[in-house]
Amino acid sequence: IALWVGLVVISREHRPRFTPLVVAILAFTAIVGLADLFGINPYNSFWSRYERMEGYVTILHLAAYFLMLGSVFRTKGEWRLLFTTFLGVGVATGFYGILQKLGYLASIQGGIRIDGTIGNPTYLAAYLLLLLVLALTLFVESTSRLWRWIYGLTAAYFVFIILLTASRGPILGLILGTILGAALYLIFVRDADPAVRLRRKIALGILAAAVIIPAGFWAVRSSDFARSNYIFERFANLSFTEKTTRSRFMIWAMSWEGFKERPVLGWGQENYTTVFAKYFNPKLYDQEPWFDRSHNIVFDWLINAGLLGLVAYLALFVAAIRALYQALRRRAIDARVGVVLCAGLVAYFFQNLFVFDNF
Repeated sequence: IALWVGLVVISREHRPRFTPLVVAILAFTAIVGLADLFGINPYNSFWSRYERMEGYVTILHLAAYFLMLGSVFRTKGEWRLLFTTFLGVGVATGFYGILQKLGYLASIQGGIRIDGTIGNPTYLAAYLLLLLVLALTLFVESTSRLWRWIYGLTAAYFVFIILLTASRGPILGLILGTILGAALYLIFVRDADPAVRLRRKIALGILAAAVIIPAGFWAVRSSDFARSNYIFERFANLSFTEKTTRSRFMIWAMSWEGFKERPVLGWGQENYTTVFAKYFNPKLYDQEPWFDRSHNIVFDWLINAGLLGLVAYLALFVAAIRALYQALRRRAIDARVGVVLCAGLVAYFFQNLFVFDNF
């Protein structure tokens, strides 16, 4: 960042533009900083702990990273190189998971669900969900038939690995994103070109399949077929009385009590264990002995930075979708790219309603 600041001083064209998205990120960074400063343990909030390694120091790095990328990267080729590199790392991480599935490598957390090098099946799925959005974006953008095949196969590969994790939040987010993406494509991508008409029929088929297949599975969830596969079994067990689901509702209720005590700026990052101890529900006796997250991104930010922090976090998504809409109106991006990115944002936010971000 020191070198970048020097570049900004001597080169006007590399100075960041204060778009609504940039303003939203700077506002979020400032509000979280205040929440951490006035929280119950500013040291924890700034440096985080070995368990998570996040904290305000990471927020600062991410904000700086965003500003630098947005002001230094100028061409589609530069972004394509960066994103393709990300995809290559994701392919390698997924292959590590396949070796776990085949029994050549042990899963870090144990059990039959793969977790790659990340150490948690849900984190692996959430990570690959983001890369899936990049792969689909590059697939749409590419003019080379060879690279379209590469990006398309990479996207299918990520879906396969996500399914192997059997992580319900990301998979449900993927289903919702698929439904939304197909619907948006039918609404916004209209052309008399035969290829577009064919893709609209494909989108309609995907939309129907994304609704019918989950509904059909839910109807036979108690069958031997549904119970014979660990992926299907985890979804077949979904209910309000299931152990994990029960714990989520109890933790959210405890988080709500913590929010009411400090509603404006919250408790500061990395201080959820205090809320957990203070408002502990004894009915959690059969769960993990402690939680350091609400397992819901809304409640997490209510605890971390209060109502102001939650509004600032949601503003990131609003600003991003607004930027996409304006780019579509100016025809600055392909309508299909807008559909993919919008659906990806919604899918990622939805899965975070059941887990949480982990950088």
